[in-house]
Amino acid sequence: MDSITRAETFLRRGPGLNGRSFGRECPTCVVVYSDAILAGILENATSEAIDIGCTVPCRLHLLRDGAGRGLCLVRGRPGAPMAAVLLEELVALGFREFFTLGPAGHPSLGHGSLAPGDVVLVDRARIHEGTSAHYSPGRSWSRSDPGVTDRFAHLLGAAGVRYRRGAAASTDGLYRETPELIRSLVRDRVLALDMELSALFTVAAHHAVPIAAAVYVTDIVSVRLGWQAAFHADGVADTVQGLIRCLRAFLPGQEAYERCS
Repeated sequence: MDSITRAETFLRRGPGLNGRSFGRECPTCVVVYSDAILAGILENATSEAIDIGCTVPCRLHLLRDGAGRGLCLVRGRPGAPMAAVLLEELVALGFREFFTLGPAGHPSLGHGSLAPGDVVLVDRARIHEGTSAHYSPGRSWSRSDPGVTDRFAHLLGAAGVRYRRGAAASTDGLYRETPELIRSLVRDRVLALDMELSALFTVAAHHAVPIAAAVYVTDIVSVRLGWQAAFHADGVADTVQGLIRCLRAFLPGQEAYERCS
């Protein structure tokens, strides 16, 4: 069933857009949930910035290499509802494939099988948020696109970033990650816990656009040892630099980018 409220309606009123579609000039959009990664990509790069956003300001950073290949970077918004709003608007703007990356927790009974800085290439996400039910009622899992996930795996490997491929889960309750929830995630072999991925996968599937995701561990949520925050650990900082190298590979052979016109 079609929705009465649509991103296209809002974007027609957006400043600086004028009906513009990015499907040809910049078909790939990367949603980044890290200020450090976004700043690392944009450093020494020339980009066109366009402001969009329904509820909160959001800026698209459009880049293109010398061969005319385009890329869009955008800072993700926290939580499943706003992640879905942003993805709806990006789809309406004509972007044809999506990659997303950012920090995540690691659910564990004890010390955990992952350490701070470890990367998970996410192939499926357990739904513990309320947004997905508006698109696909009754589902417990959503999935990334296998093709672009394989492409992401290649880019990670080429950048020297080691990763594990596996499941994530997304919750609305950052401060309601109870022992019962963590035990259930460990039983389901969930490696990462965030607030957006399952909704992003669901919305992407609704619009039949491919999406892939990678997250890096910044904290361990342990039933026995409590919440082990390691947001500024050396391993996390090293991984951030590796992910910056990975994203630069989206435009190979270019250290600087030309303005996306």
